[in-house]
Amino acid sequence: MFLLVTVFLKQRTLRLAAQLPASRLRDSLQELQTAVKDVVSATGVQLPVLLGDGKQTHSLQTLIDLLLDAKLEPYLPARLLSNPFLQPNAGTDYQQYLSGIATQQQNDAIIVGDGLKRVRAMWPTLDKPSASQALQNLDAFANQAATSTSIQSDVKTVVDGIKRNDMKLVGHLLASDLEYRQGEEHTPTTHEILFELESVSFLGWLVWALLTFVLGYAALILNHHGFGTAQDLFKCFLWGIGIQAAGQGLQALNPTSVATTFSFQVGR
Repeated sequence: MFLLVTVFLKQRTLRLAAQLPASRLRDSLQELQTAVKDVVSATGVQLPVLLGDGKQTHSLQTLIDLLLDAKLEPYLPARLLSNPFLQPNAGTDYQQYLSGIATQQQNDAIIVGDGLKRVRAMWPTLDKPSASQALQNLDAFANQAATSTSIQSDVKTVVDGIKRNDMKLVGHLLASDLEYRQGEEHTPTTHEILFELESVSFLGWLVWALLTFVLGYAALILNHHGFGTAQDLFKCFLWGIGIQAAGQGLQALNPTSVATTFSFQVGR
């Protein structure tokens, strides 16, 4: 029981917590990918940078692949047991790894949200050659997404420069319900990781509760045939909340042991 809670469940929780930010980032990239596919489907204009395959350095798919468990493995805690002789990794390398991807995601979000989606919404009212060229220019901005320079002004300039037909502009964005691209290897989603975190937490508390009851019963009740007095019940209560001295006898309790257990400051 002790190994299950303090070693295996703890290690699993650390791993899930480390996977969570990468999972959220991956979900946001998949949403952008879905939105870009919707633009291509509606306009017929190909966007080879954003929708490039894994060999395209700045494609959304490349960024998503970088967040699969196989790529994250060097930065994640061990699946079961960690090496007790190594110092815990502060996670600096992992933070830098995710930070680089997050920078590209933020710039891609500007390209898609302020650029592609706006053009998609206004598509029926736009001059098609001008709009097609604008979409291609916006797609090319993805090659600059790895830099920290904001490209919001460039995106706005391209969109504002599109020629329009003499029609009333469409004032709303179309929602996309295309399915996410699923790779051969299943990588848990944010929802799955959060659900498993809650499950591991529940299992840990359940095991601790069971362990506390069994040990308390064996130490305080099983060998005590006269059990049942108020003092016995109070001793069980103190045992259950973690005061170790209670397990050795109520008489062993003193102000110092109680203050130490609960981290109280005792005036002198």
